[in-house]
Amino acid sequence: MAFSEPPKTTGARRALDGELDVIRNEVADGTVLVLQSRSCERYKLTFDFSGCVNLRVIPHTSVVATGNTVEITVEPRTTLNLVHLQVVTAGQAWDARYQMQCEKTPVLEWVERDIGNEGARYEGYLLKGERAERGWWKQGNGDVYEGHYKANQMDGLGTWIYSNGHQYFGEWKNDEMSGLGCYMFNPEGTEFSIGQYLNDKKQGEGLYQDPSGQQFIITYDQNNEVNRRPATFAEMLSYFKKRVALRESVRGVAPKTFGAQTTLKIQSLRTAAGVTYEGGMKGDKKHGFGYWTHPEGEWYEGYYEDGKQSGWGVYWWASGRHYIGYWKNGGMDGWGVYFFNAEETEYYTGTYRENKRHGTGLYQFANGSSRFQKYADGDPTPKQDDEAPPERKVEADNLVRGILETIKPLCPHYVSRFH
Repeated sequence: MAFSEPPKTTGARRALDGELDVIRNEVADGTVLVLQSRSCERYKLTFDFSGCVNLRVIPHTSVVATGNTVEITVEPRTTLNLVHLQVVTAGQAWDARYQMQCEKTPVLEWVERDIGNEGARYEGYLLKGERAERGWWKQGNGDVYEGHYKANQMDGLGTWIYSNGHQYFGEWKNDEMSGLGCYMFNPEGTEFSIGQYLNDKKQGEGLYQDPSGQQFIITYDQNNEVNRRPATFAEMLSYFKKRVALRESVRGVAPKTFGAQTTLKIQSLRTAAGVTYEGGMKGDKKHGFGYWTHPEGEWYEGYYEDGKQSGWGVYWWASGRHYIGYWKNGGMDGWGVYFFNAEETEYYTGTYRENKRHGTGLYQFANGSSRFQKYADGDPTPKQDDEAPPERKVEADNLVRGILETIKPLCPHYVSRFH
């Protein structure tokens, strides 16, 4: 927009859009401007003095003068007192021949403010007064959302924690769960559902784990269950990897909920006893990817979080036993395979929880026999299955291969002997 009618007398005020005041004051050798912004947008004012001569502008961090053009940037909700902006036009009146143009650019503001008197609070970005980009919003009823916003709506990646302990993390669109998402029915995550959502409802195929650890593939139509069947090992591993990757993606926009992703320092350490570590450090704790060795033959290669194994990794004991799989808080947790010898001819593969076997897994013995066994928090159920049928044995072998294929690119010190 162009303004050819600026304030013409000293002390005069011109309001632009009702949000930016331009106040002109004359001094002995030029003109001083005071700019007062009430807007949440950034203003750029351009003065064209092409009709004037001998223009001089004393430098200022918010002012750029090029030839006979002067640009002034006004940040949101600030007062800019340009006491050093002096325009000299060889005796001519300052407003004799020039034009002023104004451009507005929306600016993100970070705010931390209480909303109302019922305990609601917002910490995040605003754009033109609306929630935008990323934020954390606690409602009066105790529910909390953290994640992406667009035009005041949840849109993108984010997580919603309900006051009853349930939690959803995944994709959002127009304030609704839409896209890939995981819904946990308790804080421990022992019962959950992961799959596609559309307009706040489950839609299509997904995986559900019941409180006992059994997993099913369920097909939904607008939240209504259409079909249910036991999940194969390959499907369980596939959805487990999706859940891990999705959580890490949401973590990038939900640091208050999942912990901030940290810039790490890579270090090489060696103790007097011969213990070595090479990898990421956060303060004095192992964090990120690292390789740890002990002189007695034990080693771990994989991910850490705050000094504890967390994520995919390999732990090798001096006896030759080794675990390959997922870790959490320093213990085996998630899908993995535990080999009872270095030759990898005897193993157990299945799910772990808090360093204990939990759910159904398969034992493969060195003599070639195999059987399935179900566990609950490390304790075997009374019934043990007979010899695993050939088709289930093939399925379990493929599960092991899937875990190893996940690990191999991450852990170069591990050499597989599994056939």
